Amino acid sequence: RLFMVPGRGHCGGGPGANQFGGYCDPSVVDADHDMMQALERWVEQGVAPDKIIATNYVGGRPDKGIAFQRPLCPFPQVAHYDGKGDPKDAKSFSCR
Repeated sequence: RLFMVPGRGHCGGGPGANQFGGYCDPSVVDADHDMMQALERWVEQGVAPDKIIATNYVGGRPDKGIAFQRPLCPFPQVAHYDGKGDPKDAKSFSCR
């Protein structure tokens, strides 16, 4: 599976939801938010990820809080706002 990351710079950063691993925010240790945890779960338990929740932190710093989150979807799907709920919350988006 290929997960595109809209708005992420080539080597990191960028205006999009560009963080999706515990290496950026050690408090994130689950397979829904961490690409490595998702890969481990897929290999070891046979559960392929249907999305990864990516985060954009205020000023690029986890200690300043979350600016917004988006699901990263397996290609060719992309995240679509469902038209209700907080547009900063990944739960307001679906992969289509």
